[in-house]
Amino acid sequence: MSRASVPQSSELRMVVTRADGTVHDHGVVDAHYRNPLKQLWWIVVRRPLANRRIRRSNRTAGKD
Repeated sequence: MSRASVPQSSELRMVVTRADGTVHDHGVVDAHYRNPLKQLWWIVVRRPLANRRIRRSNRTAGKD
């Protein structure tokens, strides 16, 4: 594998479509960056925000 074929970053985005047709966009839920500053930013700032969006969506899933 050559160095040119190694990805610089990767992001996992999640969109949940429920049976009643509602759509919950969780945005980026996981990421990996080769740049240490971007990786630190993900760990310190963006990961907690993603966790909060996911928890909020899961709390409201069963309520009508």
